[in-house]
Amino acid sequence: MLRGSIFITLLLAYTVSLYADGNVYSTKRLSEIAGLLSLPRLDTLARGRSTQAYLYKEHPLSIRRGLSGEIEHIGLFLFNDEFRRQSASPVYDFLERELLELNLEGRSEERTFRSENEKITFVTGNARTPFSFDGTESFSEERIDMKAYRITWEREGKTLLRISFDMDIELLAGAGAPELEERFVRHLDQYSGGIVVPPAIIFPEHGRSFSTPGNSFLIDEMRNGLYYEHDERGWHLVSSEKKPTWAISNLMLAGALEDTPLLHLTIDKYGYASDTLTVPYNRLIAMCRADGCIPYFAHKGQTAEGEHTGTLLLVNRSSGYVHMLLVRIPAATLASRGGGAISGRIYLYIPMHNVSDQYFNFTNINK
Repeated sequence: MLRGSIFITLLLAYTVSLYADGNVYSTKRLSEIAGLLSLPRLDTLARGRSTQAYLYKEHPLSIRRGLSGEIEHIGLFLFNDEFRRQSASPVYDFLERELLELNLEGRSEERTFRSENEKITFVTGNARTPFSFDGTESFSEERIDMKAYRITWEREGKTLLRISFDMDIELLAGAGAPELEERFVRHLDQYSGGIVVPPAIIFPEHGRSFSTPGNSFLIDEMRNGLYYEHDERGWHLVSSEKKPTWAISNLMLAGALEDTPLLHLTIDKYGYASDTLTVPYNRLIAMCRADGCIPYFAHKGQTAEGEHTGTLLLVNRSSGYVHMLLVRIPAATLASRGGGAISGRIYLYIPMHNVSDQYFNFTNINK
C-alpha cells in the first residue's frame, strides 16, 4: 500500500510539473526552467510558432509551442528559423536550452554538475560566452564517429566557443528514458502532421516493374527501397498479395498501400512496463520521419497461421537512437491492399551504438 501511495505521489508531482502555471510543457525540465524565469502568458503563443519576445539578461529567449499545444522549447536565442530550415539538427534546441540553464540563477550549480556527468565539455569559452555574440559569428557542427558532437562558433577566424558532448537522445532532449517514452506515446496519440508522401520518381519509359535503390542498415535484408509496377493505371506501388515481399515492404516503409491499416501497438517501456495504443499505421511513420528517423524494413517470413512477420528499424542518426518495431501482418490485411489491421511491439530510443544485426532475430512481439 505504501508503495502504491509513493507511486501516486510521484505521478501527481510529475503531472503538476508538466502543467505548471496553466501551461503544458513537453518535459519536466522545461517546466522547471519556465518556473525560474517566471514567464507569463505562454499559452497565448500560437501553436506551431516560436517567439523571441522574452529576454534574459537582455538576451532574447527562443520559446516554441508545438502543434500539440505543449511548450516544447525554451532557451537562449542562437539560431533563427531560416537557419534551422536550411539545415535541421537536434543540437539547436539542446544548445539553446543548455546554455540558458547554465546561466540561470538558482540553476547554474546543478546544471554544471549535470554537465560534468553528461560529458559536456567547454573546450573554448564558457556558458557566458553567447552573451557577447553580435550576430556576425559563424557556426559549425561536426559529428565524431556517430558518437559525439563538436560545436564551434567563430568570428573573423577566431574561435569564440567550442563545446563537445555525447550524441545521446536523453541529453539532447533533456529527459530520461521514461519521460521520453511517455512523450512519444502522448505525441503519437495526438499527431496531426499529415501522412508520408512517397518521393517523386523518374520512372523508366519501358518495363513493367521498377524499384528505387534505397539503402541497407546492419544487414543486406534491412532496406528502404520501394517497389513499383506498371499497368493500365500507370506506375504505382506494388500492393498485390501475389507479390507479398514487395507489397509488405512498401506498406511498412510508405505507411500505406491503397489503404492504411490500423496499428495495434504495444509500447515496451522502461522498467518492464508497457502501454497500448491503436492508431493509423501511417501516423507512426509520418511522426517518426518528422522527428528525423529513416525507416528500414526486413520481411522475415510467414507463420503457420498465415501472418507475415518483419522488423522495422526507425534510425535517427543525428540523435543517435533507433526505434525497433516488430510487426505481424495478417494475410487479410495484405489481401485488402492495406486495409484492416496489423499488430506490433515497439522498443523506443535504443542507443545506436547498442544496435547490432542480432536485432533482426528479435521476434517476440507477444512478450
